[in-house]
Amino acid sequence: MPSHISILFLIIINVLPATAAELRLPRLFSDHAVLQRDCAVPVWGWAAPGETVVIEFAGQRHSAVTASDGRWRIRLDPMSASSDGRPLTVRKVDGSVPHIISDVLVGEVWLASGQSNMGTPVSSAHNAAETLASSADDGLRIFTVKRATDAVARADVDGAWEAATPGSAKAFSAVAYFSARELRSRLRCPVAVIHASWGGTP
Repeated sequence: MPSHISILFLIIINVLPATAAELRLPRLFSDHAVLQRDCAVPVWGWAAPGETVVIEFAGQRHSAVTASDGRWRIRLDPMSASSDGRPLTVRKVDGSVPHIISDVLVGEVWLASGQSNMGTPVSSAHNAAETLASSADDGLRIFTVKRATDAVARADVDGAWEAATPGSAKAFSAVAYFSARELRSRLRCPVAVIHASWGGTP
């Protein structure tokens, strides 16, 4: 797995909550998500201890039994990049209503973090009007982590995946957006950025 995304996975996996009765996934696995190409992608979450969780995506089907603390993690087999938005289904074998995550792509996933230089939005760029007018691109997606403080590491974050449009891109991190746009041009595959920055912080 590329180091830029594996670090993020390890951080989040290590702070999962101890118990959870209902099947739940972190918000990173939500509609319009992008999964990292060419590696065994981990998908994780919470459920009651001892339950069997099944994942189906792009012709794959994998299952795992939750641990005594309710945690579960399943790895999808490596996949080539794909611009086809496909559903990712996560369910328990007890017949309860499944979680269906829609419009999931496979491509490059990067983490962008920093302070005000990373957080400055596209709307503040000197060429914002020109950039936004041509920003529509369903294969360029950004998940902006909402700012929050806590005394301990959080097991989940607030945020949502958004594809680039003239309406959504103006609030994107400018550095993240322009970097993703360049990668899209060079790699010819979907590109996503998880943006987590906060100006003026150590």
